[in-house]
Amino acid sequence: MGTKGKGKKADKVKRGKKAIKVSKVKKAGPGKKRAAGVVRAAAKTAGKMSKQEKTKIRAALLNERQRLLGDVSRLQEDNIHRSVREASGALSGDPSENVDEEYARSFSMAIAANKQEALQEIDEALDRIDEGAYGLCEICGEKIPQKRLSAKPSARTCLKCAEQMEAEQRE
Repeated sequence: MGTKGKGKKADKVKRGKKAIKVSKVKKAGPGKKRAAGVVRAAAKTAGKMSKQEKTKIRAALLNERQRLLGDVSRLQEDNIHRSVREASGALSGDPSENVDEEYARSFSMAIAANKQEALQEIDEALDRIDEGAYGLCEICGEKIPQKRLSAKPSARTCLKCAEQMEAEQRE
């Protein structure tokens, strides 16, 4: 679809009958936002998603968001109960049992943090739907395959770019 330019020339992202110039942007380091602004700007003039598709995807994302919110709430409640038991001295005098309790609490907190991150990804996906940039890779600007979006509706990148990001993070 897109044609790659040489050096710092602009790329063209072709959507439907339109070709949109997308400036090359240096990749940010791990954890930093990439060239999302440029790709989103291109997406606004690119081929749009149907209302029915948007509604279906939004509903799936909102359902997943509700499920995650419930999970986070339960995990936080469980951690509060553990902390209350610990503060009240209800824990055993056996140090090995106390270590197990501490491990369970820290494990539960890590799971809650992962679910919070997933919630943030879902919120960002909902924003991309509103902006008209949903389904476009934030790095290369190409359309993300439907199979990938079905597996991970909050996907920000195509599989090729996601693999490149993972390889960069390992280096």
